[in-house]
Amino acid sequence: MNEMKRFIAKETSLRRDGLILSRPQTFGKFFQCKDMRPFLRPEFLHWLLGQKSEIPTAFLQGIDAAVLAELHSQKLTPFLYYQLSRQGGEKYLAPEIYQRLKRSYYATLQHNLGQDQEALQVIRALTEAGVEVILLKGADLRLRVYDDPGVRPMGDLDLLIAPEAVPQGKAVLGGLGYSLSHWLCWPGGGFTERYRVALHFEPPPGSKLLVDLHWCLEAVGNFYRLPYSRLNQGAISWSYHGLPVKLLSPEHLLMHLCLHLYDELSCALQLVDLGLVCARLSIDWGRFLEEAMRCRCQLPLSVMLGDLARLYPGVAPAAVAARLRRHRPPAVERLLLRHHRHFLVRVLAPLRHLSRPRDRFAYLVGWLWPCRDELTQVMGKPDRRAFLSHSLVRWMGSLK
Repeated sequence: MNEMKRFIAKETSLRRDGLILSRPQTFGKFFQCKDMRPFLRPEFLHWLLGQKSEIPTAFLQGIDAAVLAELHSQKLTPFLYYQLSRQGGEKYLAPEIYQRLKRSYYATLQHNLGQDQEALQVIRALTEAGVEVILLKGADLRLRVYDDPGVRPMGDLDLLIAPEAVPQGKAVLGGLGYSLSHWLCWPGGGFTERYRVALHFEPPPGSKLLVDLHWCLEAVGNFYRLPYSRLNQGAISWSYHGLPVKLLSPEHLLMHLCLHLYDELSCALQLVDLGLVCARLSIDWGRFLEEAMRCRCQLPLSVMLGDLARLYPGVAPAAVAARLRRHRPPAVERLLLRHHRHFLVRVLAPLRHLSRPRDRFAYLVGWLWPCRDELTQVMGKPDRRAFLSHSLVRWMGSLK
């Protein structure tokens, strides 16, 4: 019950603050928000990414306690300190502001090193069990596009494994003391493994690292999927502190980040991630287009690249952007994307991937009328009325 309340509270808070956006065209509001504009000016971001040598002195001199708090909430303070310390920019800041940036960097560094040790334990256990791992999101980005381990916070450890390795992956994590987050894996009883693409694990006592185990990548309420077979085919070998792992190809990484950002824009650090990926990795745009068409996700990618071009002009070749814009999706797809944060849309979107009527029926029954054991697992008791009440709360919340 507590997990469910935290989940609903987080979504409600993000939506209230305008950080979860409900429609494609409202993505631009993030750029227009009064508190966001200073951090999203191209000249500041280009300097932060190392693409511009001229220090934005006017912006730095205007950083006070309130601006610093906003930078911290956007998870930019460690990276800002790193860039300032390299370029001697501390002279443009008030001493107490610079010291607070410094403390933020070292606190993040200490936290990240602790996370790396816990992640190393998880990856080693999976590798020794014969489960091949592809690192996703924060764990990947720290290795490839950030020069310093202290500048990129990571909320949880996202791993991609083969669908057939999911039972073994669950057993390995269970052996390490990790437990399934029942609310985030709702409904239970094998429903998630059959119809969803990820399991979410709570850490054991004494650990703080959440683990998400994926066997496919999804976005926009599971309407779009990037299948494991395609991702693994293009993955590249890497080393994670001496352990063999894989990373997504640059094209798949960019697709994944764009789709995730379309789904949930929670902080400006995500925009920095994308800027660094485009600036530091060699992207085969022909292959990017081919994979976008193969996975049928041209529309959200077109929206994201169009909006990102406002921050990073030339982020994608004009021909690529024009090719994506020429795609004419069905009316149902446009409607789903327009209301993609709606609870019912997120329930119904996975039906796109179920071709047999009996599978669709079983999926809907599992969602709308779970068995008593599943109710007890999530609600703490087989209280169907409470389940329906909280489902209604989530549905009403998604309308706000």
